[in-house]
Amino acid sequence: MEVPDWRRRRFIPGVGTRRLREYVGSYDNNLYAINANGTQKWKFLTGGLIFSSPAVGSDGTVYVGSIDKHLYAINTNGTQKWKFLTGGEVVSSPVLGPDGTVYVGSTDNNLHAINANGTKRWEYRTGGDVVSSPALGPDGTVYVGSDDGSLYAIDANGKEKWEFPTGSSRYSSESSPVLGPDGTVYFGSRDRHLYAIDAADGKEKWNFTTGGAIDSSPALGPDGTVYVGTYDNNLYAINSDSTLRWKLLTGGWIFSSPAGRWARRHRVRRQLGPEIICCCGKATQGISDWRRRLFIPGVGAGRHRVRRQSVTTTTCTPSTQTAHRSGSS
Repeated sequence: MEVPDWRRRRFIPGVGTRRLREYVGSYDNNLYAINANGTQKWKFLTGGLIFSSPAVGSDGTVYVGSIDKHLYAINTNGTQKWKFLTGGEVVSSPVLGPDGTVYVGSTDNNLHAINANGTKRWEYRTGGDVVSSPALGPDGTVYVGSDDGSLYAIDANGKEKWEFPTGSSRYSSESSPVLGPDGTVYFGSRDRHLYAIDAADGKEKWNFTTGGAIDSSPALGPDGTVYVGTYDNNLYAINSDSTLRWKLLTGGWIFSSPAGRWARRHRVRRQLGPEIICCCGKATQGISDWRRRLFIPGVGAGRHRVRRQSVTTTTCTPSTQTAHRSGSS
């Protein structure tokens, strides 16, 4: 089964919040600022489709990429602060460093580091398009995947720390990496594996084989469980020791990133347990309809004041789900 090209479907609607305002990019080339009551505050026109999810700085500046090859910085009133030209389409979602540096990938094969004033800080060239969104470590290391099949760790000065090649040489690292609290980097590949990599030296800790290619970016639970979707139509929950916890068969490919909500014992009478939300190619029995919920891909809610949800959820175990494997590389 052929994996669809990201240009035909890789849209992760990004939402950033600033003073009860939300931001989202559209196929109409605009970035929208939306008030808390659902009315439009402003819109900003770029020169191309917006696949990138916006990031919001501490001063309210909104950063977003466009396939017109630019990364835009937009003021809180919707005017342009600056734009930075790359050599390719900016599908990757930007990540902000504590010093204001903006990190973003481009289909010019580069990871770009851009100063807060819009000037170039450095760029690191990989062997393929950088569609994956970077992850930033506490020491300033940037982790990003490339379509050359590798995951890269780049230090704060733009120098390579290590490169981890996967088992596929093409279109294999569109899954964005996630950094765990113990220094493990998790990411998926189109070679059908979820990888756990030691952030310090780039050595593989373990890998887990799924039944399909992985474009979905992993999500981490508080107990170390890794959740990821694949093109075999399954959502996987994988323990921190690389064993399967459970998998849920849906009715279509899963290329969105799971979002999790975990209730904590703080002003809550009972432990509600995990609730995982994902979006697949087709609605199926056993998954609450995502259209009835607020869904922010890749973002887990962490509030303490949690009340029982009125939406019914389903707990899945390996014994109650049947694997459906299909080719996808």
